Amino acid sequence: MNELINVLRISVNPICVVALIFIMSNFKCSIKTAWRAYFLITVLAFAANTLIYWLWGRPAMMRWFAVITAVPCLIALLILTKDHFPQLFFNFFTAVNALYLVSIAGLSAASGPEGHVIVDILVRLVLYGIILYLFQRYFSSPYHFLAEHMKRGWWSISLIPFLFFCMVMFLGLYPTVRHDNYPVVILLYGVLCLVYIVIYQVFQNTYARITQENNGKMLMVQLEMQKQSIEQMRMLRHDYRHYIGQIDALLQAGKLDQARQYTRRFEEEIQRTQIPDYCENTMLNAVFAFYLEPAKRSHIQVETHLNLPEMLTVDEIELSIVIANALENAVQACEKMPADVPRKIQIQGETEASLVVEIINTYTGTIVWGKNGLPTTAKKGHGIGTQRIAAFLRKYHAVCDCEASDGLFRLRLLIPPQENENKQRKESGQ
Repeated sequence: MNELINVLRISVNPICVVALIFIMSNFKCSIKTAWRAYFLITVLAFAANTLIYWLWGRPAMMRWFAVITAVPCLIALLILTKDHFPQLFFNFFTAVNALYLVSIAGLSAASGPEGHVIVDILVRLVLYGIILYLFQRYFSSPYHFLAEHMKRGWWSISLIPFLFFCMVMFLGLYPTVRHDNYPVVILLYGVLCLVYIVIYQVFQNTYARITQENNGKMLMVQLEMQKQSIEQMRMLRHDYRHYIGQIDALLQAGKLDQARQYTRRFEEEIQRTQIPDYCENTMLNAVFAFYLEPAKRSHIQVETHLNLPEMLTVDEIELSIVIANALENAVQACEKMPADVPRKIQIQGETEASLVVEIINTYTGTIVWGKNGLPTTAKKGHGIGTQRIAAFLRKYHAVCDCEASDGLFRLRLLIPPQENENKQRKESGQ
């Protein structure tokens, strides 16, 4: 019975450590393929570590666990992810350090006879659950976003968990398991936790700065629309007396048809000073107007059916960035088409059960698809918009479905219901 419980304890380690590595990785394959790889790697690691346990005992299994788990895991991740090797190196040794820290905590809680092994297992499961939750809840978005954009410095960062791992191996597991060095090992892990707090703060601050810059761009879009409207209104006021004088002269001369035409021109000028009403949400409305009004002037047919309220269940600036990137791609695709070919953009948006936005545009040429189902490009300096969409999808557990057929490109964005923090803040007057 004790041997069965020990095998159960062994199974906890690869399941959890590989799970942490996988949620830290940025996959280029489908979710189903990633889950299959996770299952296969977990089974192989469990089988190999169990075999070493039965043949040579638990100390040998503890010494070789990292190597046994690393080989299939790193090979699979090199094939399935977009991450560079030093980033995978960082992910792997971060997870392994978490493993040994959790193992020490479990062994300490279950110190005593073998009958306390079940306590060890429960402590490991609880601590692994906390680590996975904290990463997914607080660190996932900034980490994945910066991982996609930071091209340098990963070797320096990856050396931090690797060197700590080497010190722990030397002090605690080689040449044999050394319980007398546990206080030093625990102290090392305390220092490592402080180092990771610093790394987290650097990542979070950089992520916040980039997010703030993106938010500023969306605000500039809104301000630009207001500025254009004010400038047009100023010009209209300047010409106001001229219009009134001309209309009065035409009326006195009995030229009613020309007076009506002049009146219609005056109404058209007034309408041009206003930002068109595409939807109730102010920020999204400014984005739609910013991209669609120039598209209309470029003789691109635009159709919109938008029922998007002022209050949204997601951050309206983050959603505006996603919509802006999609609209920019749609307009550019239409502009690349020959002038004698019909060019069209259709947009629909609803917020019934979920927030759904669909953008359809005509296009010509060939679309290159990424493994995540989104269009991609190999051009230097491009593709950032697609990465921002991917980051948005991860944060809000949203789904973006793209397809291209018969000269039409369709992008459907589905966002499940979220806790409406914006509405709560506005209702409370904060």
